[in-house]
Amino acid sequence: MGSSQVRLIHCDSVVKASPVVICPAAERANLDFLRTSYQTCRTKPRHDLFVACELLTCDQHFATTTYADAILRTLSQTLGRRPMILRPGDIVITFDESWLLALLRAFGTQNSDNIAFLVSSRVKPAYRPNLLYLMSNLARLLKIS
Repeated sequence: MGSSQVRLIHCDSVVKASPVVICPAAERANLDFLRTSYQTCRTKPRHDLFVACELLTCDQHFATTTYADAILRTLSQTLGRRPMILRPGDIVITFDESWLLALLRAFGTQNSDNIAFLVSSRVKPAYRPNLLYLMSNLARLLKIS
């Protein structure tokens, strides 16, 4: 019997799969709405977060889509990197999507501690007031509770 040699493979540069998280049924409609909005926003030019806040409409009919577009078109700037948003209807949920839903839920229940934690953990201080404004209005329009 010959000696076998074991080679170690270092996987530091390999992207590791994140744990699979299933979206709760109660939040499925909101997640699919955000995913659909993100898909349509991908073909549009990116906005600066401060400019996006100025472009918002007060028309109730268009306001929900307008707020979602403003958030999703500036999310790369807000987070400092490109977000991972899946296609509408996918069962699994990414960390970015989970974070967005948690932030919407925190605004819906007016849980200021959760809002502060979620925003301060991922958003640069300069962008926080505008994101807070956009998310609070989107949660109100989506009637999240």
